[in-house]
Amino acid sequence: MKRRNLKKVTTIKDIAKALNVSPSTVSKALNNKPGVNPELRRKIIALAEEMDYRRVLSLSYKNFTHTIGIIVSDISNPFFANIVLSIEKVLYSRNYKYILSNTDENPERETDYLQALINNRVDGLVVAPSNSLKVDEKRFKLYKSFIASGGTVVFIDRIIEGLDTSYVIIDNFGAAFE
Repeated sequence: MKRRNLKKVTTIKDIAKALNVSPSTVSKALNNKPGVNPELRRKIIALAEEMDYRRVLSLSYKNFTHTIGIIVSDISNPFFANIVLSIEKVLYSRNYKYILSNTDENPERETDYLQALINNRVDGLVVAPSNSLKVDEKRFKLYKSFIASGGTVVFIDRIIEGLDTSYVIIDNFGAAFE
C-alpha cells in the first residue's frame, strides 16, 4: 500500500489569520453565535468554504474514537453481509466499534450517511459505493476532504475514480481466465 502526503488541514487560526481577526471571532461566526457583524460572518463562512474548512475534521487525530464507519450498498446481499461480519471480527479483536449504514444503492443516502459518519468523527471508512454511473460533487468532496485530513478510506467491490484510497475489488476479467 502506498503512502500519500497529507495536505495541511485548515484550522480556525488559518481563517482568522487570513481575515486579520481573532480565532474566537471565527469560531463565533462558524457556530452562529451572537457578537459578529453579519457582513464579517458572511466573509468568514465564505472563506471557510473556500479553504475547505471542516470543523470535525480539524480535530486532533490524537483523539481517536476507535470507531469505523462501514457503508454498504445492499446489506441483504450475502456478499456484503459476509464482508461486514469479517470486518467486525477484526475490529472487535482490536477493541474498535463500527457504525453500519446501508444505502440500498441510493447515492443520496450514501452522501447523507457519509456526512453523518464524518460528523461522528469516525477514524476510518470502509465503503462499498452505490452503483451510480457518476459520483456527485458533494459526495466526492466529502471523501476527498476526509482523506486529506488524515482519515482512511477503503473501498470494497467498487471504487470511486480520482480518490487516493485503498480498495479491495474482484478482478472479474482476470478471474474468468482462472
